Parts: sequence; structure tokens; C-alpha cells
Amino acid sequence: MTMPPKPQASFKRIDKDHFQVSGSLTFNTTKAVWLASQQALKSQPKQTNTTLRIDLSAVTYSDSSGLALLIAWYRWACTAQQALLF
Repeated sequence: MTMPPKPQASFKRIDKDHFQVSGSLTFNTTKAVWLASQQALKSQPKQTNTTLRIDLSAVTYSDSSGLALLIAWYRWACTAQQALLF
């Protein structure tokens, strides 16, 4: 009997101010997505007249850790004084 595949998720830059999350946001995947997002967002030049967009349309599943990830991004945006749109 084969085991089902492990859930996977990713965070990638689509263009300058647009990022996309895809896959399943679960307890097992959100830490990797958070770390990838922090690396990408820290390298993002801070601009007060732009809004960073995180596209969630490719997320296939989310548990409560996915919601916690959204809250963490929101807190990061508030601290960085950066507009953020999901």
C-alpha cells in the first residue's frame, strides 16, 4: 500500500509587487512558505505608493495554520508600513 503524497505549498514572485501562494497550506507546509515569503519580502524595496499583492487563488487547501500565516503577513505589513492585498 502506498502512502498519499505529502502536501506541498510554495511562495513565488510573479512580478515586482505580486506574489503567489500555491498548494496546500497545512501545519506541515506553512513554515516553509513563511520562510520563503520573508526572504522575498525583505528584499522588496519599500515603496509607500504601492500595494503588495499576495495571490491565494492557487491554494487548494488550508487549515488553521494557513489563517495564521495570513495574520503573520498582515502583522509584517503593519510593522513595515506596507500596504498589503490578498
